Amino acid sequence: MSLNILFLCCANFSNLFVIVSLILGFNKYPNAGLTLNRIVFGMLSFVAFFAVSYCASEVSREDEKIRKRMKSVVFNLSVKKDTKKQGDLLQRFLQSKAEIVLSAGGVMNFSRGFLLTSSGVLISYNLLLVQLNTAY
Repeated sequence: MSLNILFLCCANFSNLFVIVSLILGFNKYPNAGLTLNRIVFGMLSFVAFFAVSYCASEVSREDEKIRKRMKSVVFNLSVKKDTKKQGDLLQRFLQSKAEIVLSAGGVMNFSRGFLLTSSGVLISYNLLLVQLNTAY
């Protein structure tokens, strides 16, 4: 499943790059219908890409919240003598579990930083194209 997400993100990201360069005027299509089609589907890809990334980053945040709450429960159980054994057992359970983070084939982890990074990449590459286009 995560490999499918990686391919989906790559396809959406490349489509977004084409749409931004189309809006900036690098690719001139003579057919207005084709241009409108690319812009509409590009916007849909843009929304889908960031919606998937945002929802995936929320999974990581919820995992962090649950872990903090569980650590306070473990501490409270460890303090009392009659529940110390259960507290120690819960502590070992927490330490044995890995963090829950959605990733795309292990290539990238979805977080809020990923949203900012992908936006920055789109903007910087298109600004680079603008600069190279004005050099000619």
